[in-house]
Amino acid sequence: MPRAMTTPSCANCDNSKAPLLCSVCTVALCKACAEHLDADQFCYVPEQAAKFADKTYCRACFESHVAESLAAYDELVARAREVRVYFKNQSQETRLIKRKAKAVTVSECRDYHDAILRLAVAAAATGHNAVVDLNLTSKKWRDGGYQKNLWHGSALPVNLDARQLARATLAELGSPN
Repeated sequence: MPRAMTTPSCANCDNSKAPLLCSVCTVALCKACAEHLDADQFCYVPEQAAKFADKTYCRACFESHVAESLAAYDELVARAREVRVYFKNQSQETRLIKRKAKAVTVSECRDYHDAILRLAVAAAATGHNAVVDLNLTSKKWRDGGYQKNLWHGSALPVNLDARQLARATLAELGSPN
């Protein structure tokens, strides 16, 4: 007599249907108890995106393995949003800034602002607080009947000291006269 196939019950809520397994500890999980990361969760750091892509976690493994990386990523993006950006045509403002680091580049970004943020994330990841000589170019990309722009860019990450940051802030506010 053939035996009926039984599915394991969920380790968290004891649901009788638990089709998923945790990628770390291999306990059975139902869809409601499983933790997933979106495909674009680590979109500005592709190395981390590949590390956590297409995996299922239980709550304990998510907190111990993924939560720290996710918090560090969110902090990096927050620092990148504070990075000062100077374009190539703003050489008058940046002529006295030392350019020691290698240029960072991005390619095939679907949005102008996304390309700038990706350059800022690369600068923030190396500990810099500004990018200078930012140069963005677009290239038309045709997909059948659709046409889009792909953005490519490069910039030099630099560190501005407190005096240069204060000067930049005053320049943004404009002169009082």
